[in-house]
Amino acid sequence: PFRELSWQGVTHRSIVEVSPCRDCVVALHEWPGFVLSIPEIEVVYFERVDFSLKSFDMVIVKKPVAGKYEAKPVMITGIPSTHMVKVKEWMAEMELVWYEGKDSLNWNLLMKEPNKDLRKFCLEDRGWDGILNDETEDQEQEEDEEDAVDPDSVYEESDDTDTSDDESVESEDDSSAEEVSSGEDWDALERKADRADREDAKRRAQQTEAPPAKRQRPQRAKPRGRR
Repeated sequence: PFRELSWQGVTHRSIVEVSPCRDCVVALHEWPGFVLSIPEIEVVYFERVDFSLKSFDMVIVKKPVAGKYEAKPVMITGIPSTHMVKVKEWMAEMELVWYEGKDSLNWNLLMKEPNKDLRKFCLEDRGWDGILNDETEDQEQEEDEEDAVDPDSVYEESDDTDTSDDESVESEDDSSAEEVSSGEDWDALERKADRADREDAKRRAQQTEAPPAKRQRPQRAKPRGRR
């Protein structure tokens, strides 16, 4: 086995070391051992490939025997995402074909399609490329649609924001105007009240003040007659 190309995964029940050899892939650390002949591999599909996930699964479809595919493909699950590059580099050296996607596929259903008419599946339906490549393109299209931004919604949001800003500015202006007018009314009322108080005090002072005393003219002495 090529130890430097080995990766970890679950072939049966537990995590083991999966090692490529010249003509096969083996995992011999548990019983029963795992042995897969490389010339028997027709296509590989990587499931649950996502940057947010810590592991992915490897589904291996073997070439048909006597015009029939096996009902269930070979699976190696729970491969750490850090080993993805290593696995792909080894497959590229072996000139193997692979696809990848974010979802897990229903292989029990998929394996029935080519066995209905293998010739039609290979010639008219483009083989596994017609199934797995279309599946990958659909997932990418869904991701693009999720990431796409509707320009109309952006304009609507901006219009709503501008309208709310204008309304807030108008309300602030109205409130400030009301404060100014109310302030002016209070000042006017205070001035009127002060003026009324002064006039009332002046009027009361005039009513209580005593009238000035009249001056008496000096009486002249009558001349006495001569005797």
